[in-house]
Amino acid sequence: MKKISLLLFVVLSITTLSSCLKIKKEYAPVGEVNFKMIESLAPGARYLICEFSTEEQFGCLNYLIRYDYTSNMGNFEIHLKDVEKSDFCLTAPGPAKAELNLGTYQNGDYVVKIKVGDIENQGMLKVSAQHYVLDVSAPQNLTIVTDTLLRMPEHTIWGYASYQDDQFETSAIAFTDSLEQRGAQPANLPAGDFGYFTIGQNSEIASITNAPEEKVVYFIYRFVDGDNDIMDLVSDFFVTYSNDIIIIVYTSEGQTFSSLS
Repeated sequence: MKKISLLLFVVLSITTLSSCLKIKKEYAPVGEVNFKMIESLAPGARYLICEFSTEEQFGCLNYLIRYDYTSNMGNFEIHLKDVEKSDFCLTAPGPAKAELNLGTYQNGDYVVKIKVGDIENQGMLKVSAQHYVLDVSAPQNLTIVTDTLLRMPEHTIWGYASYQDDQFETSAIAFTDSLEQRGAQPANLPAGDFGYFTIGQNSEIASITNAPEEKVVYFIYRFVDGDNDIMDLVSDFFVTYSNDIIIIVYTSEGQTFSSLS
């Protein structure tokens, strides 16, 4: 009898505790939203990713945009419903976000509907071997950050060599010289947004996502079968310069080579 009473007490305690821990979800209007396309990179596959972020800055970094998504033969509808406030707050100002993997697209034209709250936007997604183009006439509550996303050519590498002390600038430049000596060739890409970097009118790399903007050397090349050479060079520079020069190299196969690891 005591064992039954003890078991009943434990069950009732757990039930009571669970009911106390239940937190009512809170939601906020989604408001105006920024939209960006990016193509994920992986060996043998490319996927179109849609990234959404609210214009409004919230007090927590980890708030999410709730959405519904349907797709039919590449034509898709996305409804951004509202912002879900997380029970656990990563305290810092930032937008609410959502990310959708739309999968692989064949060349062609596709109907797109993006509903933000109660406002519907309709347009076309045009896919070719060179780019993705999103054409939405007079979008409402939707800011299209880049309407044309250029596609990454195979055998492309890019990255940067950063330094804190000016005395290491020449050595950072020497890393790009070493790549060229190993067979890296000019990429000669058109101007525009490639998702991970932008190319200026001079065909040189103008910016790299999440890269420093000062005391840094950017580079971009076409390099066929260069993974082993890149790995050796990054390792050599780390041995020689430790953290005085930080080297990051990305590839069109989705790999990252870093002197930090």
